[in-house]
Amino acid sequence: MVYFMEERRHRVFRELRDKRAELVEQIGRLKAEEAEKEILIRRHQKSLAEVKILKGFLPICSYCKKIRDDDGYWNGLEQYLTAHTDARVETGLCPDCVKGRQS
Repeated sequence: MVYFMEERRHRVFRELRDKRAELVEQIGRLKAEEAEKEILIRRHQKSLAEVKILKGFLPICSYCKKIRDDDGYWNGLEQYLTAHTDARVETGLCPDCVKGRQS
């Protein structure tokens, strides 16, 4: 009887040891996955911080193309974009305007 109890105790001990090893391995994998996710979250947060989005309606003059801001003032397109986005405005001429200037 004592032999069977001792054998059972050893079997349970081995099972617990094996389960513990599995759990330690799983915890290691979960920690690695969590670290990976944290890196991705930081990257996405950085990307989101760099993005400015214009939303809603943009009142624009159909003739001169000036844009009315929230205070009711009319601004040139370049001035408006510079003030409301992180974009840098670079001017130039499109092919149609170049042709028009040459005529």
